[in-house]
Amino acid sequence: METIVLGFVIAIVMALLYVFCRLIFSFWVFPVLAYRKLKRNGLDGPSPSFPFGNLSEMKKKIINVQSSNISHDIHSTLFPFFTRWQHSFGKMFIYWLGTEPFLYIADPELLKKLSTEVTAKNWGKPAVFRRDRSPMFGNGLLMSEGDDWVRHRHVITPAFNPTNLKAMASLMVETTNKMLDNWVTLIDSGAQEIDVEREIIATAGEIIAKTSFGISDQSGRPVFEKLRALQMTLFKTVRFVGVPFGKMLHPKKTLEARKLGQEINQLFLSLIDERRKSIRGSTPQHDLLGLLLKQSEQGGFTKSLTTQELVDECKTFFFGGHETTALAITWTMLLLATHQDWQHQLREEIREVVGDKGIDVNMLSGLKKMGWVMNEVFRLYPSAPNAQRQAKADIQVSDDLSIPRGTNMWIDIVGMHHDPALWGEDVNEFKPERFKDDIHGRCKHKMGYLPFGFGGRMCIGRNLTFLEYKIVLTLILTRFSFTISPTYCHSPSIMLSLRPSDGLPLPRFPFGSLSEMKKIIINVQSSTKNWGKPAVFRCDRAPMFGNGLVMSQGEEWVRHRHVITPAFNPTNLKAMASLIVETTNKMLDNWKDSGPQEIDVEREITATAGDIIAKTSFGISYQSGRLVFKKLIRTSQMTLFKTSRHVGVPFGKIMHPKETLEARNQPIVLAKIHQRVDAQRDLLGLLLKENERGFTTQELVDECKTFFFGSHETTALAIIWTMLLLATHQDWQHQLREEIREVVGIKKLRWTCFLDLRRCVYSNTITDCA
Repeated sequence: METIVLGFVIAIVMALLYVFCRLIFSFWVFPVLAYRKLKRNGLDGPSPSFPFGNLSEMKKKIINVQSSNISHDIHSTLFPFFTRWQHSFGKMFIYWLGTEPFLYIADPELLKKLSTEVTAKNWGKPAVFRRDRSPMFGNGLLMSEGDDWVRHRHVITPAFNPTNLKAMASLMVETTNKMLDNWVTLIDSGAQEIDVEREIIATAGEIIAKTSFGISDQSGRPVFEKLRALQMTLFKTVRFVGVPFGKMLHPKKTLEARKLGQEINQLFLSLIDERRKSIRGSTPQHDLLGLLLKQSEQGGFTKSLTTQELVDECKTFFFGGHETTALAITWTMLLLATHQDWQHQLREEIREVVGDKGIDVNMLSGLKKMGWVMNEVFRLYPSAPNAQRQAKADIQVSDDLSIPRGTNMWIDIVGMHHDPALWGEDVNEFKPERFKDDIHGRCKHKMGYLPFGFGGRMCIGRNLTFLEYKIVLTLILTRFSFTISPTYCHSPSIMLSLRPSDGLPLPRFPFGSLSEMKKIIINVQSSTKNWGKPAVFRCDRAPMFGNGLVMSQGEEWVRHRHVITPAFNPTNLKAMASLIVETTNKMLDNWKDSGPQEIDVEREITATAGDIIAKTSFGISYQSGRLVFKKLIRTSQMTLFKTSRHVGVPFGKIMHPKETLEARNQPIVLAKIHQRVDAQRDLLGLLLKENERGFTTQELVDECKTFFFGSHETTALAIIWTMLLLATHQDWQHQLREEIREVVGIKKLRWTCFLDLRRCVYSNTITDCA
């Protein structure tokens, strides 16, 4: 009996000794031997401490810096420890994650040599990351190695051929338009800002669900939500990756990640089972999942993927397929919101290349400037800010450098993308023109720009990203303009990918920040309605304006403003364009027929502006408009303002009795109102419609007088002063004429041409100056 007990105790002691030795060798001896081999190559790095390595120092250095000032110098913010260690040890050094030594690389020349020496099949992934990220990626393409990686790559590659990508385009357009329609609805309902990151990531998830897995938004959303929860669990906080038993330091998060991983597996298993059943009785769908199933069913043992491998690939591509594109578009909108000139250039390019037609995939290659912007976005904010590799065999880089088998490597992509030695002193500035003539952005080394990795393990879905990026951004820019929200704090963070830590709120409304506009509008309304007009002027100018919008106060002003505003919506303004062209051409034809002579431009243009207002806003003829203009506007204006009068002087009007009587004797507008019986959709028609709900006849008269005078006078005088200035600056007259010839051409001006007039930059500049 004693012998049995002794044998049992010895067995336990030996087992414990074996486990202890395994732990010592795994967590200390082997890493130290690898470290010493690297040290013999002349490599150095920060001193580690057992068992955390350099994690303690790295954790101290990570501070979530939030700033309203947007700086693209993100490397020193995201990785301040790498920046400091670079200054001390150069662009290649050794640091430790727990008991795992890593070779840090930010040297493109070294990467070039490594890519030459090592094939994609012979690259591995650090075991510490494979274990840590297993719930999210399993043994999918991102984490597989050797022959497994070759098999997975061979099965997946056909899904990304050009024919399959083009077939996805219509679904991308449909899903994006659905998102944009929702934005419009929210705007109309008075919503304020939009979290662009959240909206676009959700839409990208819906696109990948439909195009790659053939599932609806409702079916894809649970997967998307659980993947996002898993991402937050694994990457939102600094964890003890590489530390022995590090998962035990965060047991709650470890269990949560495992549970989420299992739930995601189950969702994809159900999807795969349903799909297998459906394709046996019908034609298989040519999306990613359909092609994977087809290869697994027909490829034989050497090619087929197991059910678990299918699940792992689905997880990998569902996450990677939407994350990369969504974040690229999110960062693009930030950069375009803060660089309105590039936003304008892209919108013009879309107008020229795509026009008003639906998106044709073959047109997208013509969006050259959008390609430059995309490349610059991937340079400043690469979705994958780093890459990890493990040497599966000894790598002889040069006579002086040998990387031993099993070495873990950390390639600092964002560090190289922000290296002034590679890009110049403007490295942290947004300059898409870098990529105008060079796909590497004039980088001094081709391996210094790696937005999709390097070598044979480059991202397989990059062409899908390019396609989705251009389609989504084209549709957004076609329908919306945007600026950055005043509440936005720039705080990029790493949660596996590079993203805004607090989302990216942009204004929903096309031309500004509604959250701020709402505050401003409230303040303006409260103050505007409480502004009054000096009584002395209200009394003096009553014959000309009555109690119209210019002179009304308080609640009366609010009511008048509310009634009149609809007359100035874009639809009504567009309807006026043809009459403006017709009336102006009539004046110009008269000038031409009269031959060379001096023309009183002020009188001619003022009369024409009055004629335009008469037709477009009051629906009256040229003769009737002239009568109103002459008797109401010009006579009253001359009577009231041509001479110095005793405004503000008690009984001042008695000093000019004749002018006072002339100013009062103006019943003509009232007659015109009585003549109108049909409610046309011009200003007078809208006012008459409102009259049915309580606008008095006198108020109608006052608004007609106010609008007739104000509308024609402002435009006419602006044109008159512009002609004076152009007459005395012939160079600018020539520039405007050349610009009009380029933008409008020799065709007869019509409303569709008015859309082009926004491109007349010189004209807008001169208008502002005049």
